[in-house]
Parts: sequence; C-alpha cells; structure tokens
Amino acid sequence: MANRFLGHFQPGDGRLTKTVYSGDDITLSVSTTDSYSSGTGEIRWSTFSNFAEGSLSPSGDGVLSYTIRSASKSDADVYGTFQNNAVDNRLYSLIRVIVSDCPRGRWNLPLCDRLCDNCYNGGICHPQSGTCICPPGFMGKNCLTACGEHQFGWECEIKCGVGNVLDACSGSQICLPDPYGCDCLSGYTGIYCEEQCTPGKFGVDCLQYCHCAGGVPCDAFTGSCEGSCEDGWSGEGCQVPSVCPVGYYGINCTEFCNCPDLSECEKDSGFCISSEGQCEIGFVAESPEKPDRCATFAGCFESCSKTCHCAATVTCDESGSCTSCHPRWSGDNCQTG
Repeated sequence: MANRFLGHFQPGDGRLTKTVYSGDDITLSVSTTDSYSSGTGEIRWSTFSNFAEGSLSPSGDGVLSYTIRSASKSDADVYGTFQNNAVDNRLYSLIRVIVSDCPRGRWNLPLCDRLCDNCYNGGICHPQSGTCICPPGFMGKNCLTACGEHQFGWECEIKCGVGNVLDACSGSQICLPDPYGCDCLSGYTGIYCEEQCTPGKFGVDCLQYCHCAGGVPCDAFTGSCEGSCEDGWSGEGCQVPSVCPVGYYGINCTEFCNCPDLSECEKDSGFCISSEGQCEIGFVAESPEKPDRCATFAGCFESCSKTCHCAATVTCDESGSCTSCHPRWSGDNCQTG
C-alpha cells in the first residue's frame, strides 16, 4: 500500500506478492480500511501497465476480488484496487502477481518436462534449475531444515533483533528471487508482518499447518512438536506425509522415482509400480544390489527414445554406439538384456 494509515484498501490476506503457476487459477482480494468511504464511487481493478487504458472487470466474489483463470506469463503484473479509478490520490492497494514459467512442480525451460525437487515449508521451485527457493526461516536442498526463532538466510546465518541486520523481527518482509516474491519472516503474518501465528499454524506468513499428535500447537517458527507427530506425518517438523507425492520416494519423499511419464513408485524401495520396474528413458537401476531404484542417469540416444547401456564411465554417442557394453547388456548399441 502507498500509505500505511490513509489507504482505502489493503490485501485481504496481507500478502503483497502472489506466485501462481502457469495454468492455475488465482483470486486476488482486498479489504477496506477505516479510511474508506462507501457509496462515493465504484471500486475497480486495474493493472499497473494499463492504468491509462481503463479498468479490469470485477469477477469472483464481487468488486473486492479479482480472479485470473488459467494464468499465463501475460498475466504477470501489478494489480491495483481503486475507487472512482483515482490514481493520483494514492489511496489504492497494490498486489504483484508473479507467474512461474512452468506448471506446478515442473522445470526445464522451455519444455517444462522435468520434476522439481520436492520443496517443503512453502519453498518454490525455480523453473530454470528445478531447485527449491526456500522461504526465510528454512534452508537445505528441500527446505526441510528450520532455522529457529528469528533466524533466516541461505544457511540460517542472519539474525534479526537489536544490533543485527534487521533491528526488529516483526514488521520485516523479505523478498527473494522470482518466482518466490515477498513474505514475512517465519512466525509472523499480516499486512505489516507484526502479527504472530495463531495456534496450529507456523512458518512464513503463517501459511503452514502443524501436524502434532493430539492437536497440540507446534512451534510457530519451525513447525516442530513437543511430542510426536500425528498419524500420517513424520520428519523434524512433522511435514513429511506417509504417502509421497507422485514422482518421489524415500524417508522424506525427496528422492526421484525416475519412472516413465513421471509416474509413482513405492516409497521404501523406489520400484516403479505402473511400469513394473521399467525406468524412465535414460535412467537405469542404481546397482545390481538395488535393482528396483532407477537412480542412475545412463544417457539416451535417438532423440532420447532409447537408453544407453554402456560400461561404467563410458557414454554412448548420438547413434547409441558404445565402446563397451555394461555387463548386463550386449548386442547392437548394447540394447539386448
């Protein structure tokens, strides 16, 4: 908002940025403030790039909300809410919409055909690398490690409070590289990031839910429970589900199945269920001792329609030819099992 005390509107959930994935729907909403005067004019929405060309038509639940359906990159903009379409008085509310280049859970531009790292605690997948951008207050490859109260940074190396980089822990909003956007520090929420999480929620903007046994509230900064996790959840912050999302396996659901068509595998073994153990093209079993896990990328050829089966440390050329085959394979281009 342009003015903390005089603005007529503010984001309904206090969030100044919204990240949406390509193809998803998103509804923006604002609430009126004490300085708002009803009955003095129509409330309209406009995009920052289109102020001079008129307003967007209201949709969703009424004039205080606006819905974007099947979002694309052209929808990425700053959206404002105005009364009488007045821009000069600076009494409007602004929400920045960030549209990721790939659909949810996918990366590898421009194809978007690879599975992202499984990001926890509100982490966002980067569409160019597939890695997680962790929210302020969490770190690690999959954002599973909590920094603790009033700590943040890529390695939890920054503290807030008197004498630190941030003098105050509340009232601070951290912005990270797109497509992440901006959030309050872990444990805080609200338009000015001054409200603490209510019991049962934790993390940045208090968007994560606790999973403690008996409904006991978790730590607002880390999600950890004093006792055990409720049934169906595990991990340091009780955020790991008993059934992994499709495409992942392992104790924390952070290992890739590498099954055909990004299909599911068994959580414990990594065995590709629908393909009866067949790996995605280009991947082979981790080792003879672990034949179920499609953990090793062996290479591919013929427009990646066939998997290379060369001896260790040997790669095939674009025709699939190897100087020597893996012991389990033989024949032309090492394709006979």
